[in-house]
Amino acid sequence: MKKAIVVAGTLMKYPVPAAWHYVPLPKALSARLARGETTKKKGWGYVRLTATLGKTSWRTALWPKAKEGVYLLVVNKDVRMKEKAYAGDEVRIKMMLV
Repeated sequence: MKKAIVVAGTLMKYPVPAAWHYVPLPKALSARLARGETTKKKGWGYVRLTATLGKTSWRTALWPKAKEGVYLLVVNKDVRMKEKAYAGDEVRIKMMLV
């Protein structure tokens, strides 16, 4: 069984109209994921996982943002509304890589 990874960070809104929200992963963790040390990457380098914020879990993927050398964990609107999480909030998300 894979080990859970807990990430703490600021929930951010992508700077475009109708933007999605995300939490950037730390560079050290992103580097480990990019090297494939913890899981196998798919497609364009994304990493599949199950994430949990508060009491809400969902299937998603980490998306690479190569220019900054980090992965982004997208937090969809349904999850944000259930957990009352807004851009600028500090959040803790548990991730289980699949």
